[in-house]
Amino acid sequence: MFVSELSKVRLHSQFIDWCGESIIKYSQLCYITSKSGPLPMKTSTREVCSCPICSSLQVDQDSEIHKSLVRDVRREFLLLKARPDVLSLFIDFAANINSRRAHETHQTYFSNTSFVCLNISSFNISTGFRYFDFLSRKGASKNSVYVYNCITQLAEMLTFPKSIAEIHIFSDGGSHIKNNLIVSALFAILSRWDLPISVHWFVSYHGKSACDRHFGSINRQIKHYGHDVTTVREAQVCIETLSNTMASVLRTPFPELTVMPKKRIDGIKSLLSVSSTNDPRYGISRKHPADVGIRIALPALVPIQGRTPNCAASPPRKMRMTH
Repeated sequence: MFVSELSKVRLHSQFIDWCGESIIKYSQLCYITSKSGPLPMKTSTREVCSCPICSSLQVDQDSEIHKSLVRDVRREFLLLKARPDVLSLFIDFAANINSRRAHETHQTYFSNTSFVCLNISSFNISTGFRYFDFLSRKGASKNSVYVYNCITQLAEMLTFPKSIAEIHIFSDGGSHIKNNLIVSALFAILSRWDLPISVHWFVSYHGKSACDRHFGSINRQIKHYGHDVTTVREAQVCIETLSNTMASVLRTPFPELTVMPKKRIDGIKSLLSVSSTNDPRYGISRKHPADVGIRIALPALVPIQGRTPNCAASPPRKMRMTH
């Protein structure tokens, strides 16, 4: 999708109208639109939205509240993404990553065995995107244990500039990510850098991010790859030919969890964000980006007796970097 210069100017003017001042330079906006592809905003009336509320012809107070919330969440997402001192992490499962044999016809490609892939993309406006893919064979459950093992492996692979002052994680509202185990794991594992951490969830049916665009690149790369891609290891080699991408293969079945959340966040399904505070035991939860927030006790990970840690992922290869 090409973003015209006129669209960039209009979007920059919209930022100024929202915030009362130009907190993002026009050059930074041009960088985002060129490096990260289409922005997660409606730019055309022809765009198809799968959200039943937005696509409904009925106009009432609930639909207006919903659309207003979607706009506010998108605005907060774009403003955070544009800040040079923020590291943004995006987490999502791929809908379908197909295998392929060399010189295979287009008709049989989509009937092949698929792989399970979780992508965690990192973004900073000064360094651009980095993609971390965690692959597994078909049949692996897309559950919290899968995500937990990926986050554990990510902590050993993630690097970022010293200028980063905050870490913000974005994901959809799927139950495999929006739960107490993953929230406590994100705060516990990423706290090694001693930076403020915030976990954000998109509104239902409005959770498109950099992960979805990367999955499209993976499918195109496998489809046009010159060698067979029928196993997870072959898919790993193929995916790592993409720039700024690291791929790991998770061993299945997964080892038993050695930790569990000691406390729980009540009503986590209705929240849009949870942020850390100076006290690691407590955080701030919000149901709307404009809310002041409510002080809550964060779920802490405690070891399970009789279980020892075991790595569930193969070591990744060196990332191929582009400038």
